[in-house]
Formats: sequence, C-alpha cells, structure tokens
Amino acid sequence: MASKQADALNNYGLFLAEQGRSEEAERQYKEALRLQADHPAAHNNYALLLYESNRLPQALEHLNAALTAQPNYPEALNNRGLVLAALQQPDTAEADYHRALALRPDYPEAHNNLALLLAEKDLDDDAMSHYREALELKPNYTHALNNSAILLMKNNDLAEAERRLLQALRIDPAYRDAHLTYAELLKRNGLNDEAERQYKLALGQ
Repeated sequence: MASKQADALNNYGLFLAEQGRSEEAERQYKEALRLQADHPAAHNNYALLLYESNRLPQALEHLNAALTAQPNYPEALNNRGLVLAALQQPDTAEADYHRALALRPDYPEAHNNLALLLAEKDLDDDAMSHYREALELKPNYTHALNNSAILLMKNNDLAEAERRLLQALRIDPAYRDAHLTYAELLKRNGLNDEAERQYKLALGQ
C-alpha cells in the first residue's frame, strides 16, 4: 500500500513540476520518499527539481540513491551526468551519458547532453555525430537544433547554422536561447539591425 501511495505522490509531484509549481512538487517528492525511501523515480524527479534550482550537491545525493535502488536507470544516469557536468566533473559526466545510451540508444536528451560536453572538449566531430542522432530521433528537438547551430558557427558553417536556428524558432517562436544564438550569427554577418531585433525578441522587448 505504501508503495502505491509513493507512486501516486511521485506522479503528482511530476505533474506539479511540469506546471512550474516547484515548492508543491518538492513536498510531494519528500512525502513519497518518506513512505518509500528507495523509490528510484521519486529520487530522480526530486533531483531534477534540485538541479533546476542549482542545489547541485543535494541533486547528486538523490541521483546516487536512485541508481543504488535501480542501477540500470537511463534517465537517472543522464540526469546525474547533467549534475556532474555542472559540478565541473566532465569525465564522470561523460561516463554516465555513455552508460545511459548503452541502456537506451534512442534517448535524444542523452545524445544532446553528451554532444554538449564533447563540444566543450573540442571533440567537434563526435559532438556533431551525437547531435545528428538526437535530431534523427527527435527532429523538432529545439535544444539540439540550437546547440548544434552553435557548434556549426564555431566551425564557420553559418548557412547550416542559420537553417537550424530558423527551424528552432518556427517550432518555438519564444525560444530565448535560439534568438540569442541567431543574434550572434547575424552580428557575425554584419547584419546589426537584424541582430538587434533578435536580442530584443530574446528579452521580450
């Protein structure tokens, strides 16, 4: 009975988090874990909420608990990779992303996150390969479109970068990061008026 109640609390917490009601979601996750201390999904979902509010050590603690309860949990491995990368532990983060993808090769978010990390290490070809995988799995994945555009700009492929940014903005016209990246691209092309417009759109002006 406690396990079913913990499941329900976790699911409600996830719903609240998706609605932006983080404090209420946190209460549900804590109650779920009070009832079932080894509930892997509650640990994982609570960790993601902690990560998003920059409480990184606590997030890592909950992800470790999730993976102790369920070692082959690709979502927790991916999320632990995010936390470890934020804690400046890129090699350990990379290992977690690879483990997540070994368990679930069709995981676009893990491909995107691994690509980001590889790009930071200047392993551009490997990074682009993972962005390609992410976008084959999820063609309208705006984060992968924006992030791969940044890598293309780094390698001076401005035409393809622009194509991806425009695609991202067609999907989500309010996507701030894509407006900012597009502004940088336009500025590089000497199109300062258009760049300013993108900055204003990013800032909601």
